[in-house]
Parts: sequence; structure tokens; C-alpha cells
Amino acid sequence: MVKYNSAYAAPPLAQLLKLGDPWDIPFDSPRYEQMGFTQEHIPTLIQLATDDTLLWEWDEKNPNPYLAPIHAWRVLGKMRAEAAIEPLVALFNMDEENEPILEDLPDVVTQFGEAAIPALESLLQRPDGYMWGLSAAADVLADIAQAHSAARSRSVEIITARLRNFRQNEPELNGTLIGDLCDLKAVESAEVIKAAFYAKAVDLHFLGNWFDVKPKLGLDPDAFVPGPEPDNDPIPPLIPGFPPALDTFEPPPTPMGELPYSPQLFNRLSSLIGNKSDLAEDDFEEDEEEAPFLHALRAPQQADKKKKAKRKQAKQSRKQNRKKKK
Repeated sequence: MVKYNSAYAAPPLAQLLKLGDPWDIPFDSPRYEQMGFTQEHIPTLIQLATDDTLLWEWDEKNPNPYLAPIHAWRVLGKMRAEAAIEPLVALFNMDEENEPILEDLPDVVTQFGEAAIPALESLLQRPDGYMWGLSAAADVLADIAQAHSAARSRSVEIITARLRNFRQNEPELNGTLIGDLCDLKAVESAEVIKAAFYAKAVDLHFLGNWFDVKPKLGLDPDAFVPGPEPDNDPIPPLIPGFPPALDTFEPPPTPMGELPYSPQLFNRLSSLIGNKSDLAEDDFEEDEEEAPFLHALRAPQQADKKKKAKRKQAKQSRKQNRKKKK
């Protein structure tokens, strides 16, 4: 049974508990404006949008209430309810990954424009911040700067200030920060970026090495930037110990509910790693205890999934999807 604040059951908030999958509703849909929310509902909307139980628990049989916080923060964004900025930005500082917070909430915070900058700056100054939440906050700053030219200078300054801690930051966070600075063509940050690469403190899966980044930042490849020259390191394999071909290998689509494993897939992967043995249809079992090769197949896919979350390609796709929704 879902347990939540009884105030959510009063109209018009009760609608959000029944609205269902937010990804079926475009972010710019007028549906939210038509629900009758007013300024008096803002405090309860903030409670709903930041409700720990609904954000971090799940009931497969009754999922709608657990999706309500997403709808609530969208309403707050559309209302430009500035009282919600700090509570919503605080959600980025989580202990583990929460897909809606990383995928949908950045759109909402971006709606507040320059008013959101102080809260984002405060979060990015935290040494104990959750890495992917900090990445999302930096992305929002870059998005705000691109939408509001007057915010560019301050946004670049805040992102660069966090990057100056490159030795303490995770390499993935440094990659994100550099990507945002490239989006803003922040040539004024080139010296800090170069120093981060020289210290080998950047995950190269995002944008490549220093020499790859210079033109993306808006610099001529031969432009002089003070500081020692980083190595021209190649991008390492996404999955250590496996050939590059596996980095881009995707399993074939399968009907819903079926495992994406088959003799054909196993033999394809085996050929990529130099294993010449073949499996026949009768050799394939879905039980991992009876078919140990399934574990071997799943392990690189799990590693690949974790690594892909760190790749700039995924972040760029996320940004493009957000922009399409605006």
C-alpha cells in the first residue's frame, strides 16, 4: 500500500497521483497549466516533488503515485515558483543514481533561468557532492548560459571553479565540466582544462584528450595555451581487456521479456574475443548455473552499461533530448 502525505489527495494535487507515465506527456504540454494550480499550492507541490518515499521506492502494481513527484516538479517549473529552486536543486545531491532526477529534473531547473544560478553554484561548491548530480547541475548551468547570454560569464566562472579541483574530482566529473565549457566556447578556461589533462585527471571517453578538445573549445589546434603539454593519449577501450569492437557492439533486439542472449550472439562475441568455439541451439540454456557462458556474456554488457553512462556521447544525447522537449 502506498503511504504518502494526505495533503496530496486534495484537489488539484490528486490529479498528479493518477497522471501516470510522465514520458507520455511532453514537457511543454499545456496539460499541466490546465489543472488549476495556484500560488497557494506551491508549498505542497514542493513537498510532493521532493518526497523521499515516492522518489526512492516503487510499486510495480501501482506505479502512478511514485511518478507524481516528476509531474509536481514540472508544474513548479512551469509556474516559475522560485521557492522551489533550492529544494529541487538539492535533489541532485543524492547518494545513488535516480534516472528521473538526472534525466527530467534538469529541464525543470533550466526553466528558472538565472534565478537558479545561486543554488547551482552552492551545490557545485560542495566537496562531498554526488558525482552525477554535480554533472547534472553543471549541465543546467551551461543550458541556462546558452539560453541567457547575460548568464554566460558567471556560469563559466562557476564551472571552471569546480574544475580547478580536478585532482579531487572524479575523472568523469572533470570530463563533464570540460564538455560544458566546450559547449560555451569558454576559451578563457583553456589553461585550467589543459592542466586537468596534464594531470591525467580527465576521463577521455567524454571528449578525447587535450588535443581533441582544443578545437571543440574554439581554439586553433596550434594556439598556445600556458602550461606543460599533456600527452597525446589515445582513448582507452571502453571495456578493459576487450577489443575495441566490443565497445560498439549492441545485442540484437528481442521480444519483451526475453533474454538478449542466443547462440548467434554468443558466437559473435566469441569471435570478437578470439574464441573459436561454436554453440548449437541445443547448447543454449537460460539458466546461468547450467550455462556459465551467460555470466560471461552478461558481465561485459553490465560493464558496458556502466561505462556508457560516463561517455560524453550519452550526455550529448541526453542534452539533445532535453532541447527537443523545450
